Amino acid sequence: MYYILGSDQKEYGPIGSDVLRNWYQEHRIDSKTMVRREGESDWKLLSSLPEFSYLFQPTSKPSEIIPVVDAGELEARVLSTDNVVDAIGYIRRSYELYKANFGPLFIATLVVVAIIAASGSIPGGFLLTGIMHAGLYWFFLKWIRGSKAELGDVFAGFQRQPGQLILAGLVMGLVPLIIIFVVGLPFWIPFFAGIIGSASTGKDPGNLLASLGWLGCLGFGIGFLVAMCLYVMWMFAYPLIIDKGLKFWPAMELSRKVVMKQFFGYLWLNILCGLVAMVGLLACIVGVIFVAPICAGAIAYAYEDTFGRS
Repeated sequence: MYYILGSDQKEYGPIGSDVLRNWYQEHRIDSKTMVRREGESDWKLLSSLPEFSYLFQPTSKPSEIIPVVDAGELEARVLSTDNVVDAIGYIRRSYELYKANFGPLFIATLVVVAIIAASGSIPGGFLLTGIMHAGLYWFFLKWIRGSKAELGDVFAGFQRQPGQLILAGLVMGLVPLIIIFVVGLPFWIPFFAGIIGSASTGKDPGNLLASLGWLGCLGFGIGFLVAMCLYVMWMFAYPLIIDKGLKFWPAMELSRKVVMKQFFGYLWLNILCGLVAMVGLLACIVGVIFVAPICAGAIAYAYEDTFGRS
């Protein structure tokens, strides 16, 4: 935590490192602002603090500058604030942003969706999932914050902690599959055991399939619900990594803690996004491409309201 000595010679704080960074980017403070770390008595120039040296690198592009954010400070600040999850409001705000900037938002989303779809046929292509998802959120966050992002910003994940994004993508992709298998296994064992038993005795398994088929469906359904809950809990992991510079596990844990405070509100947001996507599917299937930016923007607005504002 830090204290700031304002131009009026008044002391402001304590504030976290991410808040201080935002104040600098908003030109509320500059490199000559006097800053004091919590627990210290000496005032120092902001430019002399090594943890903020990245702010004073004029040759660096914005997409290459990774903030130094203390995960503990960020967690304490966010969890101490009670945010209202305005699911319908996020959808509406995303739609308004999309309507006003249709071209760039649609093209960026189309590029990301196309790359993720194509990566499925490339060995190791699944490693791009986290990087591209995070890049899309980064693109939307820049628009939300009033900065016109360029198409190249969807590839920002290749500069902003690509290794952490890959790890997050692997965990978020594999764990739900494992959960579905483990949860469904007790239901599938009698189902498949019955089929194998019928085949070994030469009996027609048709009646058995009809009587035990519900077990397989029930096992998959329960596993899918658990996996869906995990997806909702980790919905902010990618933007936390690419925007705040957190490591993959602290990002996933912070996302989980924040979502669990108002789980049903965030669940409702994801359900609404799913309904929007279904409307796109009904519109000749390809319509989902046109509504996907609304879903991505809604999640970005929810993130910004929760983590982005000081």
